[in-house]
Amino acid sequence: MIRRKIFLFSLLLSGGLITLLAFQWTHEANDQEKVEFQLHNAEIVAQELRRYEKSEYTKLVTIPTGIFIESFFFENPVVFNITGIIWQKWSPDLPDSLEPGFVLPEKIETADTYTADLIYEKTLDGGEKLYGWYFEAHIRQAMDYTQFPFDHKKIELRLLPKQWQSNAVLVPDFDSYLKKDLLADSFGIDERIILDGYNLTETYFDYLRQSYDTNFGFPDYVGSDEYPELIFNIHLQRSVSNAFIIYLFPIIIVLLLLFGTMLTVTSDAQKRERMDFNISMIIASCSALFFILVLAHVELRDRFITSPIVYIEYFYLLSYGAIFYVAANSYLFCEARSGMIGKLLAFEDNLLAKAAFWPSLLLAANFFTYMSIYD
Repeated sequence: MIRRKIFLFSLLLSGGLITLLAFQWTHEANDQEKVEFQLHNAEIVAQELRRYEKSEYTKLVTIPTGIFIESFFFENPVVFNITGIIWQKWSPDLPDSLEPGFVLPEKIETADTYTADLIYEKTLDGGEKLYGWYFEAHIRQAMDYTQFPFDHKKIELRLLPKQWQSNAVLVPDFDSYLKKDLLADSFGIDERIILDGYNLTETYFDYLRQSYDTNFGFPDYVGSDEYPELIFNIHLQRSVSNAFIIYLFPIIIVLLLLFGTMLTVTSDAQKRERMDFNISMIIASCSALFFILVLAHVELRDRFITSPIVYIEYFYLLSYGAIFYVAANSYLFCEARSGMIGKLLAFEDNLLAKAAFWPSLLLAANFFTYMSIYD
């Protein structure tokens, strides 16, 4: 009777902890990063630029610029490949010292990793000229993977005028986007774009207030103190289902096998013979499962070699602890015949250790989930 009550308590406690863990996962999977500020109309842009134009010396020359992204994928955790079209509208009133063009300051520029080809040039009404470039670039950018697979990615594509050392500044060409509400809708990206393992949540323009501690040799350089650099932002949210199937599902199988191995621990002679229980078999099974987990863990660590420990790695650490727990419990059950430990293990044929297996793991999983990703 007491055996049934203890297992029932363990089952109910485990169910509650699974529900709590699922709630935390669901919350994070559906949580979207909040954008505090974005440029969505000409008035907001003018207001931002006035913050910099403190004197006639810092009077800015604006160049309407737009971007359309056609493809995007991660080369590795810190480098992504991006292709698309960038255009500029060139007013006849712009100084002759300026030339059409742009700079991607974070690009990796080699013959194979960067191209920017002028694909159209047209004179618009009023003498304004339109230039368009097709570009392909590899961009290196710091990424945070510590909450993988619940991580969000904010891709920042920084854009500078070709004469970046001048007082020219790029402004979004809102008139060229057909969507009415740029504050609410994603724009500037192909709706059919393939984002492997990610979902697009938002795109928008913003200014990076960049400061430098040098004038790059230009005595009249105006961009050293919070100069506004145009950024096109792409917010991505990872699809957690793929990561769970690839990384978490094998861990669950290993833990189930561990628990099944632990159930074979018994002092009943008939059961021991029927299940072929011996300590060598337990240690061998634990060693094999440990080896399987280590291979999977190494593959995961190679994927995020530049990142600190990521969230899903805690499940590997938890599994290592579970393997040690099963091996140590089996050994002590066979060897500890007296004392407090021996009595606890002998109670109802190792019942307490078996009943504590899942609640202990789930309690630890809830704890590090809350500490790592839940906010």
